Amino acid sequence: MALNDNFAHLNANGTTVLTGAGSGRLGLVTINTKGASSNTLSLYAAASAVAADLIAVIDTTVGVGTLAYDLLCPKGITAVLATGTAADVTITWSG
Repeated sequence: MALNDNFAHLNANGTTVLTGAGSGRLGLVTINTKGASSNTLSLYAAASAVAADLIAVIDTTVGVGTLAYDLLCPKGITAVLATGTAADVTITWSG
């Protein structure tokens, strides 16, 4: 896995652009505290939430844990926490 030299801590519903267009690599996604009421984390391989660039929709209500992606995202990385009570999430990336 590539070195992940950046991180974001998310704990409220909303859209977060982690990195704009350029050379980025999504690293780890850790659900620290699970969400409730159908909360999801959607990850996009772009500097905006565009359906064509959707990487994953993660159900944050299932439990805590870490997902490893190690995925090149040359158009950027965007995270969207939505619906219900937000999970507490940490996302790492490089680039």
